[in-house]
Amino acid sequence: MPPGYELTFADDFDRLDLDNGESAEPDGTWLTYWHGWGVRHLKGNHDRALKADGSFRGTGGPTLAEHGIVLHEVTEDGTLKLYGRETPRPIRIQFHNAPYLGGMISGERSFAQHLGYWEMRLRINRVSRGHHWAVWLLPDDGSWPPEIDLLEVIGSNPGNGSDAQKFFFNSIGPDHGEITRIDPPNGIDAWYTLGFLWTPADLRWYLDGEEVRHRPNDLGDQRFYFLITPEIAGRWPGQPDAFTKWPMEIEVDYVRVYQGT
Repeated sequence: MPPGYELTFADDFDRLDLDNGESAEPDGTWLTYWHGWGVRHLKGNHDRALKADGSFRGTGGPTLAEHGIVLHEVTEDGTLKLYGRETPRPIRIQFHNAPYLGGMISGERSFAQHLGYWEMRLRINRVSRGHHWAVWLLPDDGSWPPEIDLLEVIGSNPGNGSDAQKFFFNSIGPDHGEITRIDPPNGIDAWYTLGFLWTPADLRWYLDGEEVRHRPNDLGDQRFYFLITPEIAGRWPGQPDAFTKWPMEIEVDYVRVYQGT
């Protein structure tokens, strides 16, 4: 945390506080789909993973949890695991014929902020062929672009195999510049602390306290919310195949946000 900043939001994931999105006001911290956009997958990215949680019934019938499918799991160590899975063929028709299911978290209705410092501790436990994990920020007014990509990881890329298993840091605005890509210094599945500092002048990304990307602030004055999403079979990572390892999995220890005083 930079000096002179105060905590404005925190979740240590001792429990998962979900917002079902059905009431006028949020009844929890985290949504499991894009509420404002009214979608459960990003069709424009060719993403084929329907985002949901254990209470989701699709077109009606037993919930995903009643089918034995886990997409979000709070561990005994006080971390949150998110999963991406294949949809069992016998129940695909109930879940909109989606071949894949993904657990995401989104603070779209609970917390957003303009400027400040975002920090989270996480690890990528599994990302394989056809998988894409994104840790990012979006404007709470529902517009796009811009977006801020705190961390992205893919398990494969048919057009550029060198992208696989790297860490990517980026922003999309009027001029986002070159994407920053690095090899994970301790391997893909180690614990890392991500930091992002947004000031009136600059955007700065940090990995374990070391700056990995820096560019001028060109994002305007919108408020942004935090989300983590799994995409499967998207444009960037390509299609899963017989060699894909399931489930895809990310584990989050905490998310904290600070505002300068």
